[in-house]
Amino acid sequence: MFAVSLEVEEHQFTNFYLNEVILTAGNQSVFPLSSHPLYLYCMNRMNTVNFRQDQVIEEFDMFSDWMEKYEHIIEIGKELSPMLEDEKVEDNLIKGCQSRVWLSAKRNTAGEVVFGADSDAIITKGLVALMVRVLSNSQASEIAAADLYFLEKIGLHAHLSSTRSNGLASMVKQMKMYGLVYSARS
Repeated sequence: MFAVSLEVEEHQFTNFYLNEVILTAGNQSVFPLSSHPLYLYCMNRMNTVNFRQDQVIEEFDMFSDWMEKYEHIIEIGKELSPMLEDEKVEDNLIKGCQSRVWLSAKRNTAGEVVFGADSDAIITKGLVALMVRVLSNSQASEIAAADLYFLEKIGLHAHLSSTRSNGLASMVKQMKMYGLVYSARS
């Protein structure tokens, strides 16, 4: 029998914090725990939506005022993967948004819901990109049941105009609806 110790190193990578965990026996490094099947199983079972929300909260905590946060939201929108033109159809338009916002959803081979989105307004595009980042590639049931606490924690509800706030609520409603529909199909 031997003692097992865990070493955790924090690395900063493009505004996200990643933990590298190494399993060691004595002075000898055995393998990165992140490649161990049990670790991978546990990580896949944890709530990925909450993990992503916590990352967004940490990211937004780095900014001291709301002008910086708005600029960051715009940058997030610029990083959004382009939506195919054939997906920008009336059926994918979110009702209740003052700007035009398209949202599509499909399942990947792992059974996760993958969202695609776009908007014709830069801040709105950033908002939908933020929602896609938090909810996409998650299980449908997790999306449907998600408590999107990060919206309050980063101050979006307090700092958005009423029309943008209504548009954001419509985005959340539509994404959760996709979650419900895909959950029912499982």
